[in-house]
Amino acid sequence: MKYSEIAIVATMMIPTIIMAKDFGVGTTRNLKKGYDGKKSTGKKSSKQSKKGTTVYKNESKKSAKKGATGMVTIGEVDTEEVRSILRDYVSTLSDDGLMHGYRADPAKHDEEWHACTIVQQCLDPIHMYALREMSHKSRALAYKAMAKTMTQESFNMLQLQQHSNMLLGEMQDWATTCDGSCMELTDPDCKLSPILDGPQNATKRDEDYNACGNLRTINGTCAYWLCDEEPKMIHQANIDVTTGRYGLGNIWNEPHIHARNSRYDYFSVYGSLDEGDGPFSMRFSGHHIDVNYHFDDGEIVKDTPVFLGHNPLIVPSETPPTDRKPNDRSDGTIDFLMWENMAGVGQFQEAVDLVLNAANTLLDSVPDSYVPLSNWTSQGRLGALLPVEPAHDKVGIELSSVDEETFETIWAAIQYTMKFARGYRGTDLEKSIFHDEGKVIWTTTKDIENGLPLSEEDLRSNTNFVNMYIETNDWLYFIMVNSMFTVISESEPTNHMHSILIPLKYVSCAHSCCKNDPDFPDSYEPCENMPHHPKHPDMIKGN
Repeated sequence: MKYSEIAIVATMMIPTIIMAKDFGVGTTRNLKKGYDGKKSTGKKSSKQSKKGTTVYKNESKKSAKKGATGMVTIGEVDTEEVRSILRDYVSTLSDDGLMHGYRADPAKHDEEWHACTIVQQCLDPIHMYALREMSHKSRALAYKAMAKTMTQESFNMLQLQQHSNMLLGEMQDWATTCDGSCMELTDPDCKLSPILDGPQNATKRDEDYNACGNLRTINGTCAYWLCDEEPKMIHQANIDVTTGRYGLGNIWNEPHIHARNSRYDYFSVYGSLDEGDGPFSMRFSGHHIDVNYHFDDGEIVKDTPVFLGHNPLIVPSETPPTDRKPNDRSDGTIDFLMWENMAGVGQFQEAVDLVLNAANTLLDSVPDSYVPLSNWTSQGRLGALLPVEPAHDKVGIELSSVDEETFETIWAAIQYTMKFARGYRGTDLEKSIFHDEGKVIWTTTKDIENGLPLSEEDLRSNTNFVNMYIETNDWLYFIMVNSMFTVISESEPTNHMHSILIPLKYVSCAHSCCKNDPDFPDSYEPCENMPHHPKHPDMIKGN
């Protein structure tokens, strides 16, 4: 398997013994109480630290154990070293940090897991601690715990995705600081014409940038800002599943609600941090990122849910001019260094390849599992399209019935998402579950052949769309590539990807934002009522 696009640091994939280290930090003083009122004493026990050999794919040193969830991580890290690092991390937190970032009860991890941090529907959640609020020492320890748990490959993917978020922030910065004109769509429902069909049906208005934003935000007018110079950007929102047309987004709101930077990445710790004292866990979450690790009895016993998104999959080749004049939103010195450096590059070539392979396989091998777009609902709360009814029971193709090549192509997409948390550790058990229990359905826009991204050129120059949805008895996997909820270049409308492996029980309003969703009229825990910090700034730049 090729990992060249994520090999930021060269690694040797050789099994190594991970030796426990006692850094002597946080082992004698008492830790403060977690927000749930329980206390970790920081006291050492006589129980020996568990150490083990990291186990790679097909090299497990003992049989996989199937837990209550039906999933298992095959492989070990020095969990007591990770616990020691987390103990030190918690000891550095302020009272505010403890309130948001530590729960002594390990059960709180599953109870409080919420998708709002992934799709940025809660910028300051009570149940996680933002990296921007941490001291340098705390942040370094959080990353160290992740690095000690993840394989080098997975940790590189985490860093690359954070870099990609910052590049997307540069694209958003250009869209919100360029000189331009206020435009108003003629469509009263604010539906965009397909980008590549030419300029939007719109009239020019006299308002400046801020007044134009008031038209969109306060008056609900179908206004948008059109840059004078290339690349001309537009913000697309949700998709109309009946027509396949995207709605017009609100670029003025984006710096506030979709800050494309690591200021809105989060970390949380759960469980006892006393040496050898039972289960503990940690979560790292943010825009297009969610990884969870549960430890018990010297092993990683669970590494799900896992969410991985990429945007843009392929970076637009045309970049903003370098000789910009100052205006009321920029002094003309904003640099677009990452965009310029990566212009035209496929940031995630492996993801591009597997998406194209999957789309061609869906069309050629399982066309009967196609479900028309109108039979789906677009759920921003999970960053996904979900079937209106359990369509997989009616038309879903059982993966146990397809030929080996078809299954391997579909499995490659699932494995790629899992790799974000698991790296090169084994996935044989999960592979067998999806093979034996999985049913696949999929959709696209327009007619099938013209809607699917079947070549790299489709991803570079067209607004193609694919959504592949697979359920087992207990699990959901989806991968979706489209242009929803993102700022894009009109000349190069690159697609972006969402993928997730999640227990079906988490696909509920207890773990995502459902208020005002007509498909969930009795939903509860709306994100706008979730406790937030009042601290995030009025304007957030991607750079």
